Amino acid sequence: MKKKGFTLVELLAVIVILAIIALIATPIILGVIDTAKKGAAENSALGYLDAVEKQIAINMLDENKTNIVDGVYDTDELATYGVSVKGQVPTTGSNSWVHIVNKQIVGYSLKMGEYVVNYNETDKKTETTKNGEVASKPSVGGEEISPKYFAFGTPTTESTTDYTTLEKNVFATLYSDGTTGGVCINDNGLFCIKINDYDNSAAALKAHFGESYCTNDGSRVYCQSSTFSCGADSFGFLACLANSSTHGYCNANSSGSYSCSA
Repeated sequence: MKKKGFTLVELLAVIVILAIIALIATPIILGVIDTAKKGAAENSALGYLDAVEKQIAINMLDENKTNIVDGVYDTDELATYGVSVKGQVPTTGSNSWVHIVNKQIVGYSLKMGEYVVNYNETDKKTETTKNGEVASKPSVGGEEISPKYFAFGTPTTESTTDYTTLEKNVFATLYSDGTTGGVCINDNGLFCIKINDYDNSAAALKAHFGESYCTNDGSRVYCQSSTFSCGADSFGFLACLANSSTHGYCNANSSGSYSCSA
């Protein structure tokens, strides 16, 4: 009995059908893979942000850690405050950043592998894009000038000495408008409080020194340790003193007037 095989036409028909199935299925499969990668990037971003929020709380409660104050932080900067995660971390070379206000994350742009996860502070929307660009950092109270120490006279924005190069531990800090800013101490890392920001400054002082080392009458907080004394009041006045033989001292008031001495 003669056996029948597939004819060339039948084989071509099968090949055409398989090609059509592949054309239909491939985009669907690729879409599923892309959706999974996108979801993984978003979950990794949320895991990182959760780590940041926990570190903010830890640093507030531990007087031996530097408080994470309001500002816009690159992810490599946050690492210096102790922020770490076991999973995927944002790509630091892309200048991923997190914006913190009143101990809360209000905006971010994080590059997670080939995806960028953005949260727009204005629109209150999260957007994840493939091969996208990290968003521009928001402007926060003008361009901040690095904390400076002034032995005499009034601090000015023209001064350019970085606090890390000085052998002093009390500083004035200024913003680019030349008036707003505050005072800082180098207390196992930089700690700063701001004029006209009493609630945040009071909370930062109590977190840094520990509430048992502070007095608070409702409109004024004063804290001290063996090395530093700092205070803030609801009228915008700030002052910090180094409790040492040099007695470095700085104060600032609500009008932006500073006085520093060695």
